[in-house]
Amino acid sequence: MKKNKLKLYAIMIFVLLCTEVHCQKVAIKSNLLYDVTATVNAGIEVGLAPKWTFDLSANYNGWTFSHERKWKHWLLQPEGRYWFCDRFAGHFVGVHALGGQYNIGNLNNHISFLGTDLSVLSDRRYQGWFAGGGIAYGYAWILNKRWNLEAELGLGWIYTRYDSYPCTQCGTKIADGKSEEEKKKIKEGVKSGLEGLKGRIPGLLDIRVQIDSLASSNADIMLDSSFENEEALKEYAVHPEHVKVADNNVRPFMDVRMCMDYESRGGV
Repeated sequence: MKKNKLKLYAIMIFVLLCTEVHCQKVAIKSNLLYDVTATVNAGIEVGLAPKWTFDLSANYNGWTFSHERKWKHWLLQPEGRYWFCDRFAGHFVGVHALGGQYNIGNLNNHISFLGTDLSVLSDRRYQGWFAGGGIAYGYAWILNKRWNLEAELGLGWIYTRYDSYPCTQCGTKIADGKSEEEKKKIKEGVKSGLEGLKGRIPGLLDIRVQIDSLASSNADIMLDSSFENEEALKEYAVHPEHVKVADNNVRPFMDVRMCMDYESRGGV
């Protein structure tokens, strides 16, 4: 596990396409871009004065998708807005703060944006928190009596602290609340499922699961696997046989997982 501290001035571009249900003083909103990424979100905006409003939005994504892909996070963003004409319609500028936590990884991509290499998310996981602030410009279109469409572009600064996790040497803690007998059955299922992959996935040389830990241990299971090369490791991660075992035998019972991948220089 590697701990990082990152301080950066970044151009944060938020394109917020929102639907609104509003009356004269209140708007209830949903972010369409978050909707398409299966992120639960909602916002409320209240009028403070003829040209001033206060907006508060929140979102949450707690899902792990197929092939261990994660975009887990929660975010809270309060924003003060000044409207050039009437509130809830036309041009506006805003000042906002934001903060939250994230657990993101295994998102295969080749994106590089404003000097940030997002391709590292392809085979690593990052977990941490962030806080920041910025300014924004936006426009709201009145569609009818009860619906608006809004777009917003923001420029801001974010401070984040995170741990990065490379992932085949894995220490896994089984979720609390299980009896010892239940934990034993879970561990045996993990061991038989993962060790049964040997000989069924190309490039997988050896795989062993240790489930008999000493009292000094802070994990319940340890996975030790060897591969022909790094490419074989990547293929293993998304191989249907491995995904099936992970989805049925491992992920439903996993509480904490720590991993380390490395290249052996002296042989297996």
